[in-house]
Amino acid sequence: MTMPILVGTDGTRRMGKSLGNYIGVAEDAVTQFAKVMSIPDEPMRQFFTLLTEVPLAEVESLLASGQNPRDIKERLGKEIVTQYAGAEAADHAANEFRRRASGEDPDEIADVAIPRDQLDAEGRMFLPRLLVALGLEKSTSDARRDIEGGGVNLGPDRLVVKDPKAAVDVIDGLLVRVGKRKIVRVRLA
Repeated sequence: MTMPILVGTDGTRRMGKSLGNYIGVAEDAVTQFAKVMSIPDEPMRQFFTLLTEVPLAEVESLLASGQNPRDIKERLGKEIVTQYAGAEAADHAANEFRRRASGEDPDEIADVAIPRDQLDAEGRMFLPRLLVALGLEKSTSDARRDIEGGGVNLGPDRLVVKDPKAAVDVIDGLLVRVGKRKIVRVRLA
C-alpha cells in the first residue's frame, strides 16, 4: 500500500519534526490549532483528505465555496484537534487563537520566579538578562535581537522596549512578552 507524503506546515516540504514543519499529535490543542492555521491555502485539500474524516464531497464543496480560507482552516483545525483532544478542546483552541490573533493575552499566563538577589539595588535588571532568566530566550544575544527588532513589550500597556541596554524595573506581576506567543508574569522570590 502506498500513501501520498503529507506536506508540512510550510506547504512545500514533507512534514517532519527535523524540518520544524510538523503538527505533533502529543502537542496541546491550542498549539495544534495554531499550527493548522499557519499552513498555506494550497495544501488544505491534502490536509482534509489525509488527516480528517470529512467526506471528500464536503471537502470539495468547502474549497469551491469561495469562503474565506481562514474560515476553512478553522474548520480543518477543529477537525484535527477534535481527533486528539476532543470537541471541547477544539472549540477552546479556536477561541484562544482568535483572542491571540486580535492581540489579547491568553487566559492562562505562566508565572516565573525571579530571585530578588538577581536585581540591582534599585530593583532593576538589564532586559536581555531578564528575558533569559524568564526562559523567554536561550541567550542574551537572541534576546538583544528580539529587543532591537521591537518584539519585546512590557506591562499592561505593552510598552515596547527597543534598547538592548535598557534596565527594567522588575516588579511582582510584571507581564513580559516576546513576539505574539511568548508571555510570562514575573513573580519575585
